Amino acid sequence: MKKFLKITLWSLTFLITLIVLFYAEENWRGAREYNETVARLKAEKYPLSIAELMPPPIPDEDNIAAAPIFAEIFLSGGNENPNARLKKIPVIYPAANSKYFKSAYSNQAKGELGDLRAFIKDASTTLTTKEAAQQLLSQMDQTWSPLMEEASEALKLPNCRWPLAYEKGLGMTFPFMNSSLNLSKMFALRAAIYLELGQSEKAADDIISGYRLAWATEQSPALISVLVSITEQRLIINPFWAGCAKNQWQEKDLSRLQNIFVKMENISAFKQSLQAELTFFYVMTPQLNKEFRDLRILNNYMSILGISRSQALFLSLRPTGWDQLDFLRYATFITDYNNTIDEQNLVIACGKIDALDREKNNFDHNQINKILYPFTLLALPAISKASSGTALTEVFNHQAILACGLERYKIHNKKLPLTLNELMPEYLNKIPNQGVISAPMIYKRVNDQDYILYSIGWNMRDDGGVISGGKRQTANGYSTIRSDELDWVWASKPELYRVVQPQ
Repeated sequence: MKKFLKITLWSLTFLITLIVLFYAEENWRGAREYNETVARLKAEKYPLSIAELMPPPIPDEDNIAAAPIFAEIFLSGGNENPNARLKKIPVIYPAANSKYFKSAYSNQAKGELGDLRAFIKDASTTLTTKEAAQQLLSQMDQTWSPLMEEASEALKLPNCRWPLAYEKGLGMTFPFMNSSLNLSKMFALRAAIYLELGQSEKAADDIISGYRLAWATEQSPALISVLVSITEQRLIINPFWAGCAKNQWQEKDLSRLQNIFVKMENISAFKQSLQAELTFFYVMTPQLNKEFRDLRILNNYMSILGISRSQALFLSLRPTGWDQLDFLRYATFITDYNNTIDEQNLVIACGKIDALDREKNNFDHNQINKILYPFTLLALPAISKASSGTALTEVFNHQAILACGLERYKIHNKKLPLTLNELMPEYLNKIPNQGVISAPMIYKRVNDQDYILYSIGWNMRDDGGVISGGKRQTANGYSTIRSDELDWVWASKPELYRVVQPQ
């Protein structure tokens, strides 16, 4: 019996020693690699403190966010004010029982024109789109229009600095986001209404306000700002395309719109947001060390991470050095995505992003990584989505700039140019590129009045100006054609869009 106890005691001592040595070695390894990574990031001028991240102060008289319509969204400490005017008015959505519901919104990417009758509940078969527009404008004049006019005035201010609680790091909230997105929807809807009523100047005013709002949304250094901004831009670009397709713009409208499209800075905003996400993780690493060791807090992460209770227990017991290795892995992904951005030429290399996404997907499906790199797994999906969304939105903005130049040329010359070079310098300062490569946007002149602009898509191949008809799931769960895989097209008429349907 004494011999058994002695062996057991020595075995326990040996096991405890191994565990202590394992923790000591992993903590040392994590600290060493963490310090090396931080030194490299500092050398590459990444901001690694909240102070470096915070935008400089702006006088209230120059600050969009300080205007009453936006300032009232915030309470002290960066919290949300539920009584703000922009939060209390319901958004006007298409009527669910309308036979026009599926065609409510124009969709430039697919070449689909919207139908305003979809927004009228119980619309009769005799209702014209012009009558629907008049009804909708009357409804907006009673609800949204006064706030939209106030917002439009505020959006003329030159700068924007939102009063966010930066010191909260990853816990920072963005109270203005929902209001901004809802306001964008209303600018897009009213622009479509004004076009239907033949008031192109007012429609251009709303599109300009919508783009200024999207720009203001980007003026917070966080990835969510980019995601919301590109959504807003895609909303507001649709009525502009529809106006082009119906020949509803005047030359003075197109000139004003072209100026606002040129000023969007999606590439720079995306690059800044990646750096900000890295800063937030770096600053919050000590707090995450504590949270990932508290089983009560870990319960909130279990469903998000897709881990079991036993995995959560392992996660809570992992060495602190693994938190630092988690940061290192995340920093590697961030810098790799950052290196896909050519800020000077306004290009996002989607081929490189695709390779990173494949690496990320393999990373996601490794069960061990749920213990080794939990925060990296939580944060990466948003980065992947923002990368592809920014690339696509940048292409459509470049096409909108070209569309303005082409439509202006057509108004003056009664026909389209043979090449894009004929637009310079009177209608364009330079020819925008495809957004995913440095080559100029591809232009096909169909006839004197119609044209197709397109960029190669996610497959990095020129498919001749055709778009994908969408996804089709196979037995293995893979889509045969991604919705953004083929070319990214802007055509002057809906019927010029050529769709390839999945087989």
